[in-house]
Amino acid sequence: MSATRAKESTIQFAEAGVGLLAGSFLKCTDFKLSPDSSITDTEYVGEPEAEYDLNHKGWKLSATVHEWGPQVRAMYQRQIDANVAGNPPPRLTAMVTTRYRDGVTPPLVQRLGGLVLKLDDFDVSGGNFVKNTISGACKTAPPQDGTA
Repeated sequence: MSATRAKESTIQFAEAGVGLLAGSFLKCTDFKLSPDSSITDTEYVGEPEAEYDLNHKGWKLSATVHEWGPQVRAMYQRQIDANVAGNPPPRLTAMVTTRYRDGVTPPLVQRLGGLVLKLDDFDVSGGNFVKNTISGACKTAPPQDGTA
């Protein structure tokens, strides 16, 4: 059985109190979602084996997107402004849709809630596109197989 190849991923942001960020429907040239987890082991006196526990904190994500307007930078600036003012960050949600080349596999839609983002790069070098590289962390994400 061969691996299923993704054709494209798009990402759309919504902010509590603002709503859907117009123009935030962005094609990702790179999208990565990884669990933010660690395994701890505890050894007890007299026990022959260590006890293992999974500590799952959430999910880490990164993406490179073609900018369709200043929304990503404005969203990031609102997070900075809230931090400077001593307020909690704006509540963000992202919907990531991945479509596949085979024409048979249904699209995978992932809702990323409790999202905090940072702008890593604002790139206007070469080509016809303005690119933003973003990274962040979120508290909730569905399983990778899209069953949730």
